[in-house]
Amino acid sequence: MLSRIQFNHQDKTNYTADRKTILTSRFHFNINGFLIIENIFNKRTISNLNKYLQHNYLNNLNYQDSNYSKRVDHKRYMLNVELGGVFNDINIFCNPIIYSIVEQFLGPGFVLNSFGAVISLPGAKKQHTHRDHPYLFENINEVINLPPYAVSLFIPLIKLDSMTGTTRVYKESHHINKVNLKKNYIDPVLDIGSCMLVDYRTLHAGLSNKSSHIRPILYFVYSKPWFRDSVNFKYFNPLSIGYEVYEKLPANRRHLFSHLHK
Repeated sequence: MLSRIQFNHQDKTNYTADRKTILTSRFHFNINGFLIIENIFNKRTISNLNKYLQHNYLNNLNYQDSNYSKRVDHKRYMLNVELGGVFNDINIFCNPIIYSIVEQFLGPGFVLNSFGAVISLPGAKKQHTHRDHPYLFENINEVINLPPYAVSLFIPLIKLDSMTGTTRVYKESHHINKVNLKKNYIDPVLDIGSCMLVDYRTLHAGLSNKSSHIRPILYFVYSKPWFRDSVNFKYFNPLSIGYEVYEKLPANRRHLFSHLHK
């Protein structure tokens, strides 16, 4: 089943996509539990994001659990990153094409639930396979055909390949409780400018980093307005933004932060 899509130059330049492609994206996401979107972002923009993260966060990181970072596995850290500076780019956190796709999953009025970065240091081992959040309902042992309540957008800031490592994803695991971890997965190679949308219930794992470089990945989690992640953010806020971010948003996109004003 198709797990990759690519938009043409005109679509990306105009930040639009035809309805057929959007609906096709929804179909394959619902089947697989993830969707890879190739070369959707400008490579120079991604390079600037990487430089900004390096200068403002990684150079001063002491790799200890704090209000700004949390160790989540071997040589792997989750960072509390403010949605400001070069990250305050509506074509990144609210890319019109990706917005149209996510709206198909979550419906109108969805929110940006959390934002940050996950880094894997050189020599990081394979991460444990996990879902980003437990099932909302207990004692589920059968196939679950419920729609998603949250979707993660992963944007790698360097190329993900067999050396730097990538994020292994298990097909259809968002609808299956017991999964055979020895098959039915892919280890996608992602070029700079590509990204991946992942159902919050999909099993996945960061692979080992065999390179000599830090592997940084930005994450944006979009969700239904009622969802609150009570698992991953016990040490720091899921979303840190300045008021200027909200003020600069078009009126029809301010719902992304509506949950912050309640």
